[in-house]
Amino acid sequence: MFGTQLEYLKVKAPPKNNKHLKLVNHIFSDKNKTSNFIGQTLSKNSSKKNLSPKFIAYKNTQEKKFLDFTSEIKECYNDPFTLYEL
Repeated sequence: MFGTQLEYLKVKAPPKNNKHLKLVNHIFSDKNKTSNFIGQTLSKNSSKKNLSPKFIAYKNTQEKKFLDFTSEIKECYNDPFTLYEL
């Protein structure tokens, strides 16, 4: 009885699956090529080339506004960066 419980509790490693990214007629299997493609796509999609002139004008206006990041809250994420963290 005890032996069957131990067999039941054994942890099996998940099978190693090949990771693929399929786009239209191309399949990416290599991790580096996949990550490079995703990075290039994100860069292209977030480019100003994809924004309307009206939004770009609004964005530029908003980015000129001063933001006050000072806080009296003593949370660790408000501490200055250490040289080690950089």
